[in-house]
Amino acid sequence: MRQDWTKAIVYVAQTQAITRVLDIGCGAGHDLLALRAASDHFDLYGVEPNQSLRTALAAQLPDAQLVGEIVRAPVDAVDMIVCIDVLEHLPDPESFLTDVARRARIGTLMLEATATHDAGTPLHLTSNRGWQAGRALERAGWERLQTSGRLHVWQRLREAVEPRATLMICANGSVSLPTMRSVLTMKDALADQRWRVYMGGEAGIHRSRNIAASSWWRETADDVFVMVDSDITFQPWDIDHLVNRCRNGYPVICGAYAKRDASNVALRGKWGELYFGPGQEPVEIDSVATGFLAVHRSVLDAIIPSLPLCHAMTEFAFWPMFDFLTLKNEQGDWEHLSEDYAFSKIAREHGFPSYVDPSIIIGHLGTLEINVRNMTGIHAALKG
Repeated sequence: MRQDWTKAIVYVAQTQAITRVLDIGCGAGHDLLALRAASDHFDLYGVEPNQSLRTALAAQLPDAQLVGEIVRAPVDAVDMIVCIDVLEHLPDPESFLTDVARRARIGTLMLEATATHDAGTPLHLTSNRGWQAGRALERAGWERLQTSGRLHVWQRLREAVEPRATLMICANGSVSLPTMRSVLTMKDALADQRWRVYMGGEAGIHRSRNIAASSWWRETADDVFVMVDSDITFQPWDIDHLVNRCRNGYPVICGAYAKRDASNVALRGKWGELYFGPGQEPVEIDSVATGFLAVHRSVLDAIIPSLPLCHAMTEFAFWPMFDFLTLKNEQGDWEHLSEDYAFSKIAREHGFPSYVDPSIIIGHLGTLEINVRNMTGIHAALKG
């Protein structure tokens, strides 16, 4: 795998008209040596704090400029940066990478791989488990162009970060065609907002939500995610409106939808009169419905430090913010509550109440047996 990464570094340098390459944490210099073997026209730079390694590499690459500290490296003068399996060794990788990311010029490429999940390897700091490079890079205007395993190719495209939202589709199976139609329509209608779409699933829907939200928090700089179930339909203005609400005073807010049996709305708690339609204001509720839910980054910033990191030695490590709960109700009876209640409970404990936006009307796909006796009424209801 590591040899393939070296080949990728050389390939990118040769095909993207790169002339100046900086290898951060170059070690024995395998990547710099491969670049030199590929071309005499590369200007090579390396950062390596280990003086013995640096001296040995200087003997093999006398024309390379090698330094022991990142502050002395010409980050703002190179075309490509290599940072392979370095950040997991640092006590504060976020600050280190942020400084590098902001010093680089617009257009600079970066090939990065980070193994913060692998705390069993010597010198990999356990305090870095769960951390990834994406958040720091995106905040500095970098975009991920391609991924192959742990290797990511980034490019700095802008100075400032623009507000961006992610649509998360969480499922334990396939996604319905009507839901995908809603997603594609949204992407076309709101293309100027640079929406990101994430799709993920597991047998346990709560694990799917935990992995998706945790990955979003550490790997992106997006300010809002909207979680949509695989059987929900919506219009572009529904999701646009929900995101605007989330950014402007309602950091945990959902749209209501009917349960599959049409017996009630998929909300939990007590509220007063609830009217659905245009112009209605958000109403505070006990528990959101996670099928169409918007959450602001500030909520996760607050609650994640209070939660354990589960499966910390894996690349899908997550914080259990969505989980099932077994609690007693007001009558003293036990209830087994779904993950939406758990998230609302944790968020409320950190100062973020839950809201529903009744101005949004969304669809929930159900299963219904149609026969010759009920077909007339069902047909009339569908037409209405």
